[in-house]
Amino acid sequence: MGVGKRIIEMARSKGVRQAQIAQKLGISQQTVSQWARGGSPTPDRLPALAELLGTTVDALLAGEEVPTATSDEPSTIARLLAIVESQQSIIKTQADSINNMSKNTKQP
Repeated sequence: MGVGKRIIEMARSKGVRQAQIAQKLGISQQTVSQWARGGSPTPDRLPALAELLGTTVDALLAGEEVPTATSDEPSTIARLLAIVESQQSIIKTQADSINNMSKNTKQP
């Protein structure tokens, strides 16, 4: 299945009509209708289409449904960043403790 047909099928499955796609992207309904008949959108339209359909550009191109993260669902990168920051804090605390111990054990 071509990219255009895939987009139309994804839109149908989500209850998004061709007229809504056309309006959201600022294009004619005829252009969207061409996709249903085998045409493809220009690459610059793919990010907006992916956002409209709640998926990714990769999913539009590959045909796999991959939902995007919602605003109330932290992304994997954000969760990993929080873990790294936490670990950095622990390491700093331990390093400070070691430095203090070495200062206290030095003999004049």
